[in-house]
Amino acid sequence: MDLFRRSRTMNAALPFTRTVSSTRLLDALPAVYRTPDGPLGGEAGSAELQALLAAFETLLLGPPGAAHPVGYEQRIAALPALLAPQPAADGPAYDDAVRAAFLPWLAARWVAFAPWDRIAPHRLARVVAGIVPLYGRRGTRGHLVALLQLCFDEITEVRVHEHDGGGLRVGQARLGSTSVLGGSRAFWFRVELVLSAPAAAWQALEPQVRAVIDFAKPAHVAYSLEIAPRAA
Repeated sequence: MDLFRRSRTMNAALPFTRTVSSTRLLDALPAVYRTPDGPLGGEAGSAELQALLAAFETLLLGPPGAAHPVGYEQRIAALPALLAPQPAADGPAYDDAVRAAFLPWLAARWVAFAPWDRIAPHRLARVVAGIVPLYGRRGTRGHLVALLQLCFDEITEVRVHEHDGGGLRVGQARLGSTSVLGGSRAFWFRVELVLSAPAAAWQALEPQVRAVIDFAKPAHVAYSLEIAPRAA
């Protein structure tokens, strides 16, 4: 313990005042380090050790006396909150910046949502929280409808037509789109969307919608995408 005695001698000659405001780590040590006849040489030695531990207390446990201390202890306790896309109101949580940075990893790695970069962060959290139950129906009409409505608030209704039986109906068929000779088009479906947003917003929304459809549809099929008029 000569090191502590030398330290006390050197510090006594220095013109500064040391303030120790917490004994959280010191209290965790054996009582012998806080007794007058202990190996540290009494109260002065305990004060030296307390001053040494003060820096570690702030780093590990957060600043003493703070209403909401943030140290490694609190950050480790809050790690499970990063794995929850929508944090509990009464649970520990990281700030919004940390959560926003971690959310793409959850989307890409945990739930394998490939078009995560096309979805706004506030929507992506909802997608990560709700997409796993949908995977049991992946490749079906129900899965596509549910996923589009989960990803986009602007979509009020999704209609998926798996077979185009229209043929050449006068007044309805459109050349190159809905006109078919010789039966229905194989491995193809049509998606009609009803939007709550104005038509001008569709130009920015369309690439995002197509990215989600490409992710959800079977790889061997093609599709067409149309905007249906809203009901009056």
